[in-house]
Amino acid sequence: MTTIDEIIQQQFNPFDPVTFKTGHFWQEQSPDKSQIIESIHQQELNQIDQIIKQTKRDNFTRTILLTGDKGAGKSYFLGRLKDTHNHNVFFAYIAPWMDSGYIWRHTLRYTIDSLMCTPKGKKESQLLLWLKGLATFQNQKLMNQLLGNRNLFIHNLRNAYPAGIYQARSFFGALYDLTDTEKYHTACSWFRGEDLDKEELQLLGVRQSIDTEEYARHILENFGRITNSTQPIVLCFDQVENGYPRDEQGYADLQPLMSLNTTFHNERFKNFVIIISVVLNNWREVEKKIPHSDTDRIEQELSLKSITLNQAKELWASRLSPLHRQAKPKPASPIYPLDANVLESTFPGGKVNVREALQLGRELFLEHKIGKPKSSKSVQDIPEPVKTNSEPLKKKPEPVQAKPEPIKSKLEPVKNQPEPVESKPVTPVDEVVPVQAKPVENVPAEFNLIWQKEFKTTQDYVSRIRQYSAVERLGMVRNILNLFQVERIKRNFLPSQKYQGYSLSYQQSKTSPSIGIIWTEESNMNSFCNIMKLCQKVVQNHLCDTLYLIRAERLGTPSNKGYQVYTKVFENYSHQHIIPDLASLHYLVTYTKLLNSVNSGELVIAGKTPTIEEFKTLVRQEKVLESCCLLQELGITQTPQKGEAKEANIQSVQDFIMNLMKTQQVLARLSLINMTVLQYPEVEVDKINQIIDKHCNQNKIRILNPLDSYSKQTICLVV
Repeated sequence: MTTIDEIIQQQFNPFDPVTFKTGHFWQEQSPDKSQIIESIHQQELNQIDQIIKQTKRDNFTRTILLTGDKGAGKSYFLGRLKDTHNHNVFFAYIAPWMDSGYIWRHTLRYTIDSLMCTPKGKKESQLLLWLKGLATFQNQKLMNQLLGNRNLFIHNLRNAYPAGIYQARSFFGALYDLTDTEKYHTACSWFRGEDLDKEELQLLGVRQSIDTEEYARHILENFGRITNSTQPIVLCFDQVENGYPRDEQGYADLQPLMSLNTTFHNERFKNFVIIISVVLNNWREVEKKIPHSDTDRIEQELSLKSITLNQAKELWASRLSPLHRQAKPKPASPIYPLDANVLESTFPGGKVNVREALQLGRELFLEHKIGKPKSSKSVQDIPEPVKTNSEPLKKKPEPVQAKPEPIKSKLEPVKNQPEPVESKPVTPVDEVVPVQAKPVENVPAEFNLIWQKEFKTTQDYVSRIRQYSAVERLGMVRNILNLFQVERIKRNFLPSQKYQGYSLSYQQSKTSPSIGIIWTEESNMNSFCNIMKLCQKVVQNHLCDTLYLIRAERLGTPSNKGYQVYTKVFENYSHQHIIPDLASLHYLVTYTKLLNSVNSGELVIAGKTPTIEEFKTLVRQEKVLESCCLLQELGITQTPQKGEAKEANIQSVQDFIMNLMKTQQVLARLSLINMTVLQYPEVEVDKINQIIDKHCNQNKIRILNPLDSYSKQTICLVV
């Protein structure tokens, strides 16, 4: 039999702070249904459900303001709403905008990105499901005729919607191309507002890309005008306090978003439900500056309140239930090893913030996990284990928590001792009792685990550089410059209104040279030529000392005018062309997402929500951006010496294992291996075992039962 205390020692803390952070509900993994507490914020979910039903009946667009204190669970709530209603409603996640001058194009891009995602249990994307919900698609016989004839398809839709459709032929033609598997992604790129080249535009039969705010607004309006017979689209604007620019007090200027929302209502966009999620205190500050004509367009304000202590206990029980199911005998209390009395004494008012409940659960779980043994003989007395003949696991295990093998005791982290004389291993003591030994918080270890998890999520979701617009990419670079305390940053320094969002310039100090950066990935060679001419003007007019062109896309051929101007500008050694790699974008995206979470009060590190400056200090201190090649080429971070890059990956795995041990303190070897495999699937299990043994030899961790096989061993942190 495996007791619950043995399982607690061998498994990960189910209240790990990594799980506190939520965000983009199409990127984050949906929570296990068994861990959802239906009663928490159920009233607010029911109210939104009623609003969605009203929109389905009359097709009128409605707006909801979702507020709550930091840690109330707003982003988690949006994800739960999506999981609950995605079978009959389409959901779009709209991230914070980098430039309010591009807010319509930003909204359209994120709407299409989300519509390209496939709902759970469906075989087709939301976009295709939306398209097939149109009235025209309901007549199967007619559709069989239309899908074989592009012109007939366009003609039929133009007759069905004779007025109010902007650029009708282009719009309906692109809708038709969504049904063609060979043209689908190109059509999606057009709807996203990418600046397509001549051949791509000809393939779709459209004259131009969606390259202005007005065009993007009309395309969103088109989506609304033809959706009377299909399901509503829910636009979720999350973390809106992170929009740019900000006012003197550091608050985002929400007026552009409020104006966008008002336009949806005044222009009678159909079949949208707009949800604006913002921290309550932030909203109260900016609300005063917004005209009543805009705030009046918000039909309902829903505020997520604190939960009851009974709901907090249910939350604890749901997190602990996977461990309880493995235990024999079953624990008497569904929240064991946590104590309801501690919850009641900590929150005597009878109410608790969701995050605070999870954080208290984490602390109590860890205190129980590392409790001191009852016997006077402690883990400190355990000598250095001798080498054994244990065979390593030959096959890579499935990345799931295996049922742990029994261990003899509940142990505290061992103290760092001088190298002992070699002797036989001592078996840990039998009897254990939980004690309230306050564990030491390890901020760097927890931060690095959060960073690595977010980076892995970004890698899985971001598959190409053009997935983000030029404005977003430059906004991310601007965030990095602010991180490294670069002064005198100037946005949009290109002498062109159309392409200003593609550029920025900065100086490290008043006396240092000025640096200009232009990042363009558009495939349209006419646009590339125009940007190269602007680069030429920048150089001729000495607007900066060094000009960097960042571009991974093709440059054209020697016969292209743009290519010819490019060679003239960047043949000069003072100016450089940098070819970015996808990994560099992953670094920029990861940092920006975590920065937004900090600013919204959603990131928890070592039990606390760090300030912006505390977070930036951690990022610099832990050097998590040092491996970003783009930042190295820009001179923002140092370039590693030859051979260091290969070693960096192994070092990353070594650090990951130690960070896990610092936060968990006692863990089954198999659990440690499985989690490392999940994070680094390219690393073989044998290599992971070698790293664990190396840490043991360096007296950083210790195997408590070294004579057992790897699959049964338990590891403890040496402190």
